[in-house]
Amino acid sequence: HCLRQMNCDELSDRENKYLLSAWERMPAWPEAPAALSRLQDHFFLSPLTILSLRVAAHSSRFAGLTWDAIISCDALGVTKPHPESYRRALAAIGRSGDEVLFVAAHPSDLRAAREHGMKTAYVIAHLFDYGDDYKDTGFAQEFDVVAADFSDLAEQILARA
Repeated sequence: HCLRQMNCDELSDRENKYLLSAWERMPAWPEAPAALSRLQDHFFLSPLTILSLRVAAHSSRFAGLTWDAIISCDALGVTKPHPESYRRALAAIGRSGDEVLFVAAHPSDLRAAREHGMKTAYVIAHLFDYGDDYKDTGFAQEFDVVAADFSDLAEQILARA
């Protein structure tokens, strides 16, 4: 439907498949792989993603991100921000909310995680999303950690450990 709206309905099957697999070639923020690697030496790292497990695994590999596990909302049977997705994710890793630092670039995601007792870390987003407000309206008071990027996040977390 979107392709037709943009007058791109003349794509070949090969071009269409390539476009549909774009999520699997998402680049990470440049500093993220090294920062996450530093954190992984000390902590269990896992995303809670709305991507399917296959797409999350492929995109992570492409971006150079290494996880201890990938928790896909698709596999949980419920998606964020539904409260059950956070409960099921905590159960999947065998932790209570107060044992988890939930990191996100979406304030709404952090707010939902906080409702389940998780500590929260906001990595300042350098993106635009119609569904979220990224203007700092007191994030330092609202979230446990506010970081300029993933390198800053790693520095702050490791300094507290």
